[in-house]
Amino acid sequence: MTAKTTSRDEATIAQRFVCHIAPVIAALEVITDELDYDFNEDDSMQKIAEFKGWLSSNLSIHQSMLDAAPCLHAYLPKDTVAAAEARLAQVKNEMFLHNLAIENLARIHGIRGELLMSRGFSLFEISWILPEEDIEYRPHFAARNQLKTEQEKIEQFIASGANDFALLEGVQLQHFSLSQADLSQPAG
Repeated sequence: MTAKTTSRDEATIAQRFVCHIAPVIAALEVITDELDYDFNEDDSMQKIAEFKGWLSSNLSIHQSMLDAAPCLHAYLPKDTVAAAEARLAQVKNEMFLHNLAIENLARIHGIRGELLMSRGFSLFEISWILPEEDIEYRPHFAARNQLKTEQEKIEQFIASGANDFALLEGVQLQHFSLSQADLSQPAG
């Protein structure tokens, strides 16, 4: 006998049913014979009990479907948050180093320009002698932008309570690397 596979839509329906119907059942349990309700029928409490029983049986079906579903991220290490926080600190350090490199390149470019000016070169001649500033900066800007994107993903992951693993796509964590293929693998 093969186990029934639950689709994403079925799991969503089951989750919504459990979330919305469980409070209704809890409210129906409060109604007792001692409460003074005017239902215009003598068997109203019996009808309420039957309805509550019917809802409870459907709730148990949906809850068992959710309980049988495998954990979507069981294959991930338990120290995901610690690895994300470690990578976040590393990303911030790397961004600091790229910013420092950009500042140093700007300082070096300025010193070279001043040196050439002191030797009698005009601004026009200096612009032809020295390479353009942004050529030296481009690799640092590109790396910094990539790190900024990674930083935002990790911060969003940590802020989400470490539940949205799709945010870690493309992020290199300490012990493992998540890709889209990893996120689509079944647990087990």
